[in-house]
Amino acid sequence: MPPDDPGRLSGPGDHHRYGVLEHAPAYPRGVLLPGPTTVTSTLAAWRFASADGASGAAGLLEAIAHDDPVVLGSALVEWAPGDRRPTTRRLALGRARADGRGEGLGDGFWGLLFGIVFFVPLLGAAMGATTGALTDALADVGIDDHFINRVRDSVIPGTSALFVLAPSEVVERLRAASRDRGRAAPITTDIDDEQAAALRSVFG
Repeated sequence: MPPDDPGRLSGPGDHHRYGVLEHAPAYPRGVLLPGPTTVTSTLAAWRFASADGASGAAGLLEAIAHDDPVVLGSALVEWAPGDRRPTTRRLALGRARADGRGEGLGDGFWGLLFGIVFFVPLLGAAMGATTGALTDALADVGIDDHFINRVRDSVIPGTSALFVLAPSEVVERLRAASRDRGRAAPITTDIDDEQAAALRSVFG
């Protein structure tokens, strides 16, 4: 069987990226090797069956973020029936405004994400290799084609979506609260601590 984490060598008998133990680099006895990267954040997208549904649900995020304001970013997508493209806007949470600090990620991040999800398909072949480069860049920070395509297929004219990028435990509280209100589970992708740091360094 393949190892659960082929990039890590933790003891005798373990596999690693070279395939077998005897080809491993020599580490001094007693040296602790780095463990696997921890998943610390989740990007979640809740889809609503009406163009104004996500706006109404944003109050739930506001209430939870007031008690635990560690949210890297949040945004709304609203797509009116008959419109060729959706409208998007970044949300500012109450606690972030009160202490004079903005959210962790600015408009550039959401512009890139929503551009790839909703607007690149309208441009088609005109984007060429640029599209591949942008999607590869997002995949490097945990936002892969699977997430992008699921959002693209779900959020269509006449619907809306609430996007949240936050510590995984905060997203789980939102998931539980929305489930209690009969909402469907969100589309999610996990972002580890290194990927989140990379996003903050570029878009923070």
